[in-house]
Amino acid sequence: MTTRGETLQLATRGSDLALRQAETVRDTLSSRRLTVELVEVETTGDQIRDELIHRLGKTGAFVRSLDEKVLDGELDAAVHSMKDMPTERPERLVVAAVPERAPAEDVLVTPDGRSLDELPEGATVGTSSLRRKAQLLAERDDLTVEPLRGNVDTRI
Repeated sequence: MTTRGETLQLATRGSDLALRQAETVRDTLSSRRLTVELVEVETTGDQIRDELIHRLGKTGAFVRSLDEKVLDGELDAAVHSMKDMPTERPERLVVAAVPERAPAEDVLVTPDGRSLDELPEGATVGTSSLRRKAQLLAERDDLTVEPLRGNVDTRI
């Protein structure tokens, strides 16, 4: 099971979303009579707060630090959000499981609850996602879309 005895140690980022995802994995494994400990690891993406994600490179700013702990034998496995996974990964690592996906819906947060259609012409919208920027501009080419950094909590 593990090289450290009876407790499986899983690397996770410390953001609320990452912890919730890791807790779901921990609870699933615990229901199979495994003892699981979550270990928070700060990543390059967490440390560099003044650069846009897509400019940090293709090396997985939010996953590589966790993977290194696994490759070095310090931890048994890592829990990642698939959106953060780079297309290339070290040969010694495998995607061992993918839990059932939660509902994948985007949300627009406005101070007064306005919908996208109700925003005034030329409104400024922030997003951390190049995909969402393209979707917003395809729907409303009059918008100004500004890049945001941070996890869900800090973006809101």
